[in-house]
Amino acid sequence: MTQKARHIEKKDKVWHIGMTEKAWRIGMTEKAWHIEMTEKAWHIWMTEKAWHIEMTQKARHIEMTDKGWHIGMTERAWRIGMTEEAWHIEVTEKAWRIGMTEKAWHIEMTKKASYIKMIRKA
Repeated sequence: MTQKARHIEKKDKVWHIGMTEKAWRIGMTEKAWHIEMTEKAWHIWMTEKAWHIEMTQKARHIEMTDKGWHIGMTERAWRIGMTEEAWHIEVTEKAWRIGMTEKAWHIEMTKKASYIKMIRKA
């Protein structure tokens, strides 16, 4: 091989190595970017999931509290030998007799139930 041919070959090889390294660096950057993007996406998803779980628990807690109060009222009616409907009618009549609207009575009972719960927690 002539010296010129050898020089061209060497130059070509160096260029090829350079390109490979450059391509590898680009590849690594893309891979790193992809990992970073994936982590970011995962973080957003986890945040959303956590938020969703919190919202679900909050909703469940509200539902349970409401349901619990309702069940408590039903059990009370059942214990005193009345159907829930009869108990509700009696309560309405009682509220009417003591000069309150049913809504006002219900609000007062709810407050009382909340107060009892607060005392139990403490």
